[in-house]
Amino acid sequence: MREGRLWIDGRWRDGAGWADGIDPRTGEVAYRWAVGDAAAVAEAVEAARRAQPGWAASPWRRRREVLVRALQVTLDRLDDIAGTVMLETGKPPCECVGGAEIPVVLELLAYYAHRTPEVLADRAVRIPPRPYFWGKRGWVRRVPLGVVGAITPWNVPLSLTMGLVVPALAAGCAVVIKPSEYAPLTALEVARIFHEAGLPRGLLNVVPGGPDAGRVLVDSDVDRIAFIGSTPTGQAIALRLAQLGRRPPLLELSGKDAMIVCRDADVAYAAQGAVWAGFNNAGQLCCSVERVYVAREVADRFIDEVLRAASRLSAAAGLTAASGPGAPASPGGGDLPPHWTFGPLISEAAWQRVHRHVTEAVERGAHLACGGFLPDRPGWWYPPTVLTGVTEDMTVMKEETFGPVLPIAVVDSEEEALERARSSPFGLTGSVWTEDLERGRRLAAAMGAGLVTVNDHASPYGIIDSPWGGVRASGYGRTHGAEALLEFTEVQALVVDRDPTRKVWWYPYTRPAYDYFRWGNVLLFDRSWRRRLAALPRVLRSLLEGRRGAGLGSDGGSGAGLPAGVGCGDAGRGEAGRGEARRRGP
Repeated sequence: MREGRLWIDGRWRDGAGWADGIDPRTGEVAYRWAVGDAAAVAEAVEAARRAQPGWAASPWRRRREVLVRALQVTLDRLDDIAGTVMLETGKPPCECVGGAEIPVVLELLAYYAHRTPEVLADRAVRIPPRPYFWGKRGWVRRVPLGVVGAITPWNVPLSLTMGLVVPALAAGCAVVIKPSEYAPLTALEVARIFHEAGLPRGLLNVVPGGPDAGRVLVDSDVDRIAFIGSTPTGQAIALRLAQLGRRPPLLELSGKDAMIVCRDADVAYAAQGAVWAGFNNAGQLCCSVERVYVAREVADRFIDEVLRAASRLSAAAGLTAASGPGAPASPGGGDLPPHWTFGPLISEAAWQRVHRHVTEAVERGAHLACGGFLPDRPGWWYPPTVLTGVTEDMTVMKEETFGPVLPIAVVDSEEEALERARSSPFGLTGSVWTEDLERGRRLAAAMGAGLVTVNDHASPYGIIDSPWGGVRASGYGRTHGAEALLEFTEVQALVVDRDPTRKVWWYPYTRPAYDYFRWGNVLLFDRSWRRRLAALPRVLRSLLEGRRGAGLGSDGGSGAGLPAGVGCGDAGRGEAGRGEARRRGP
């Protein structure tokens, strides 16, 4: 039986005990993993804290080498990594080596290995051409936050974990992962990838554990928490961090994603897209289609096409109503066993929740068009299910079902479709299906989601330059793209002054200094040229008085008061002084 131990400071460690891991395809124990306690979390955070400064100070080429090698290690160990994901989640093999897992990981590593220096490069500050700014130069820098605590999910355990780890490491941070108790081995595969790629010890630590370990990590001395999971848990984390006076977390949370099918859509194509987007990963994606709004003019054809495709999928997976322990493998599935086509739910609790949503909808008037039963077979299998005649007050339309259930509602207008799509508190992804691309862009812009696609659904997850994240109850912050690097760095403004003259805004304050600024503001910014010209002699007079009385930025007398060059620093020396200041300027 496989075992997974803690990975702390570059070494495999025992935990406080062992927990069993269940294969959701069979419902049987398939592996065990070491449970990390509060002491293990503290040790991992301390190891990350020690290692991070040296990593942040290392030249970019060093970090890039690790990312490039990690990409090759992933390819070299592809079958082992995919097998681990399949063991823990029950995903079909194609969804492990393809789809949202390994291809996305390879894209992440390639993207950040090449794009990071461009995104994090210092930016020169545009300093206004004012006399009192002569001699100054400035830059905006991005500096690593420090240590990131990553609490990661089970549903796409490899790429969602890498989506936090890769940009954090690229940005110069260290990471402590607390993975889901349903997918600890996959997180340990991430640690193994980077260890073999030459990542220095302490920069990536993995402490499997239950909710208690997550709470300890949230309360620990990390510089930012990044959490991917349910909205209630994410809200609890945000509240706790606010109580502690800490930085807000990066949150990627639940979705209730809507699909709008317009009257001019390619119906067969849209139906195929709906079946994939609703049933891929057994519907256990935050970006799964969980609500479909189809124009009445094409509703009957669309529903027929969906039912045909869903029936084929159910048959290939051996999940027809007649299926049971002795049912034949898969008509339409060719030589492939059923689990190559469709996967189970993650747990018995998920199995019961999904069925509860379906039965409640049927009790309240929805039509069960296919699926919707509990198969008599080992494991947590649930068939592709289609509901029609649903209303917005049903749980299946309000709460995240997170299972292979596709509720379809018929609408009479685009306005109704948009209103119903926007009625959810969630706003992760959405899609519009139409042959009129201008209509698609217009409806997409109005859907109120963090990411909307036209004539596809959620595919930008694999386009790493496109930021990923939701609005409202679906999250805060973004993974992927340049935005992810910004999430793990903070802004530092740096200004260098090359003018050694004392500044006119320094003590002591004087009347000439007051007059200089009072009328200098008018001279520089007033919209009326007449008032600006009228202010000019007053500014010049204040300069002369300051010069005579040593009151504008000089080193003696009764005082200064203003910016160098705005007073006697440079401007107080007359035209020759101003010319000299210009020559010294940036």
